Amino acid sequence: MKEKLYKFITLTLGIIFLLVPNNYIYANEQQIFQNNNTNLADSENQIENKNNNEVQKYVIIGDSKVTLDDNVLQDPQYYQYFDEEGNCVQNYNHNQGIDEDYSKQNNLIDEQVDDGLARASGEILGCDVSRWQGDIDWNQAKRAGIQYAFIRVGYRGRTSGTIELDPYYKQNIQNALAAGIKVGVYFYSEAITEQEAVEEAEILISNIYMYNITMPLVIDYEGFNENERIGQAKLSKTQYTDIVNKFCEKVKQAGYTPMVYASSSYFTKYLEGEYLSNAYRIWSAAYSNRPEHYNSIKYDFWQFTSTANGKAYGMQSADLDLDYWYNNREIFGNDYSAVFDAEYYYNKYPDLQQKIGYNPSELLYHYINFGMSEGRNGNASFDVVSYRARYTDLQKAFGSDLKRYVYHYMSFGKKEGRNGSKDDSFYTVQFVQNGKIVNSQQVEFGHAAYTPNNLFCMNGASLTFDKKYDIVTSDLVVNVDTRYLYNGVDYTDVFNADYYINKYPDIKNTYGTNGQMALSHFVSFGMNEGRLGNDAFNVISYRNRYSDLRRVFGNDLKSYYIHYIGFGKKENRETKGYESHMVDIITEYNGIDYSNVYDYNYYISHNLDVLKAYGDDDSKALAHFVCFGMDEGRIAKSTFNVISYKNRYPDLRKAYGNNLKNYYMHYIGFGSKENREATGYENKVVDAVTEYNGVDYSDVYDFNYYILHNPDIYKVYGYDENKVLSHFITFGMNEGRIAKNTFNVKTYKSRYADLRKVYGNNNKMYYMHYIGFGKKEGRRAS
Repeated sequence: MKEKLYKFITLTLGIIFLLVPNNYIYANEQQIFQNNNTNLADSENQIENKNNNEVQKYVIIGDSKVTLDDNVLQDPQYYQYFDEEGNCVQNYNHNQGIDEDYSKQNNLIDEQVDDGLARASGEILGCDVSRWQGDIDWNQAKRAGIQYAFIRVGYRGRTSGTIELDPYYKQNIQNALAAGIKVGVYFYSEAITEQEAVEEAEILISNIYMYNITMPLVIDYEGFNENERIGQAKLSKTQYTDIVNKFCEKVKQAGYTPMVYASSSYFTKYLEGEYLSNAYRIWSAAYSNRPEHYNSIKYDFWQFTSTANGKAYGMQSADLDLDYWYNNREIFGNDYSAVFDAEYYYNKYPDLQQKIGYNPSELLYHYINFGMSEGRNGNASFDVVSYRARYTDLQKAFGSDLKRYVYHYMSFGKKEGRNGSKDDSFYTVQFVQNGKIVNSQQVEFGHAAYTPNNLFCMNGASLTFDKKYDIVTSDLVVNVDTRYLYNGVDYTDVFNADYYINKYPDIKNTYGTNGQMALSHFVSFGMNEGRLGNDAFNVISYRNRYSDLRRVFGNDLKSYYIHYIGFGKKENRETKGYESHMVDIITEYNGIDYSNVYDYNYYISHNLDVLKAYGDDDSKALAHFVCFGMDEGRIAKSTFNVISYKNRYPDLRKAYGNNLKNYYMHYIGFGSKENREATGYENKVVDAVTEYNGVDYSDVYDFNYYILHNPDIYKVYGYDENKVLSHFITFGMNEGRIAKNTFNVKTYKSRYADLRKVYGNNNKMYYMHYIGFGKKEGRRAS
C-alpha cells in the first residue's frame, strides 16, 4: 500500500534509492528460497496443465498457491512482493531506510515490534493486511497487541481499470471481529475520474455494510508512477483531490468515517493535503520520522514500518505493516447487518427497483436517508414499527423519529436482547363521541389508527381524544370531545365561539362567524378587556368573590380566567352572582390589618377620586389609603374619624401633634383595645391646651369658643390647638378678639378707669391683668 525506499548497492555507481509502493509481503522464505544460493528465477514454480499442455505459473503464499492470472497481475499490491514473472522481490534488511538512532529510541527494530512497542509509545497499535498475508491467526494477532486492522476489500487493476475483490476480505473481517479486533477497510484505488471513485466507494460499502465496521473506510490512493493508471492520467492536483473527495463523501453518506491513505509526500505533491486533512481522517506511511515531520498535514494513523515480523503476529507472510492510531479525532462506523439486506430491500419495494435498480450501496443510501424515516423494512428480521411499539422507554426518548429506533437497535437493542421482529397482530380501535360509537377500525400492531372524518366539532373548537392512538398495541376505546384550544391551552370553560360572536357586535362585524378568529381575539384581547366568553363565567364576579385572587392578581383580569381554567373549576369556585359587590375585602397591607380604620366600600364612596382611580381594585384602594389617605386625614370607615380621635384625646395630640397617620396607627394598635372614642368630637377639642410659655390663658381663652367665633382662624389653623393658641397670644389679644364667653376685653376696659389710665389702648395688657389680678380681685369681665 505504501511507498518504500529500495536500496540497491553497486560497486561502481554507489547507492541508488528507488521509491516504490510498500507493504511488501514475502512468500514463505522456506518455500521460495531453498538455500542462500537459490536464484530468483528458481522461485517460479511451474505446473503442467494436463488439459491444454500449457505451463501455468503460480506463487506460494503461506500454504496456498496463487495462480498468476490476469487478475493477480493487475493487483497493484502484487508488485510489492513479486515481479510480473512471479519472481520474489529480493528481501532486504527489515530496518533498511530507518534511522537507526530513532528506531532504537522508539523500539522500531523488527525483533522489538510487538505489544511492548505499543505500550512504550502510548499509542494504539494496529496493522493493515490483504490477500498477501495469507491465512491469518487473528487470535495470535490480538495477543501480540493488535487492536485494530485495516483489511483490503478490493482494488482496481493497475492498468486495466477492472475492479476485483480481495479473496481473503470476508474471512479476514469475520475472524478479526471474532478475535475482538476493531476493523476498518480499504480499497486500493486506481480511479482517474470522479465516477470511478464513486464506483469504488459503492463496491466497498456494498461488501462491508453487513459487518461491524467501526474504523474508517479508506481510499488507498498512491499509484502515481508511470506504470499505473493514476500516474499515466497526469491529472492536476485539484483533479486528483476531487476524485478522492468523491470517494470520501460517498463513504460519509453511508454513515462511516472516510479516510485517505497516501505517502506524506503525495499529500503535498499530488493532492491538496491541507484540505483533505481538515475534511477527513488521514493515514500515511513514514519510516524514518513521524509524517508530521515532513509537512503540516493533520495525521490520524501512522504506518511506521512495513517490515514487522509477520509471523509473530499470526501472519503467513514474513513481513507486516504496523500502524499507530495517535489522533483523538472522532471516528464512527456502523453494522447494518441487523437491519438491512440489500437484496431483501430491493425485492420488497418495486419503486426502488425502478428508481435505483440492484445497486447495494445506493439501496443502503436510500435506506439510511429515506427508508429508515419512512418506516421501511430493510431486512426480514427487523420491523421498526413493531420495535417502537414494544418499548415505551424508547418512545419517550425518540418520539416519532423512526430513524433513531433503527440506530438504537443496531447499536444497543440487539445486544440487549430486545425484540425487533414484526408483530402481525391486528387490534380494534373504536371512537366514541357523545356516548355513541362513530367509527371502528382494525389496526396492525404498532401502526396508527386514522382519525374519523364524521366527528362533530363546535365552531372554532378542536377535537380531543382521551388516549393516543398513534401506536396501537391493544384494543382501544377512544372517547372524543370538542374543546377550544389555543396554543396548547384549553379555554372551553371560559369561552364559546357562538356566544362570544353574538354578544359583541364588533366581534361579529370583524370576524363574522369564524370561531377560530373569535377565539384568537378572546385570548389576545378579550380577557384583558374583561369580556365575557360564555354564559357560565363572569370575570368581575369571580374577582369580587375571592380576595385571595385579588391579592395576587389585582386588576389583571386575564389572570382570573387562567386561574379558573387551571385551578378554580377543580376547586368548585363560584363564577357568577357577585358582579356588583366584593366579598372579603382586603384590609391587610404589608402585614398590618387596617380593618379598624378602613372599609373599602366606605372609602371609595366617600372619596370619589379614589373611586375613579381604583374603584374596581380593593388592593390598590387600600394601598392608596395607607400611602396617602391617612396622611391626608381621609375618612375610610364610619366608626373612625381621625379628627374626632385627635380632638378627643389630648395625650395623643401631645404625642403626635399634626401627624394624622399616627392617630390611625394608634387606634389600630391600642385605641380600639382601650375602647377609646373615635367619633363625636369632629367639631370639639377636648382639654385643648391653654398654657403658653409658662402662662395659663384659660381665664381668657377657650379653644373651641375661639375658632367658633373666629372663622378666619379656623380656616387657617383648623383644629391645631397649639397654633390657634399661639395666634391668640400673638395677634388675637392685641386685636381684642373674644376667646371666651366669660371675658370680653372691651367690657373689661370700659368698666375700669384705673386700668384705662394705666394701659390705655393696649388691649393685650387688659387680658394679662385679668389673668394675673382681675379675676382674683373679683372684677367683672363680661
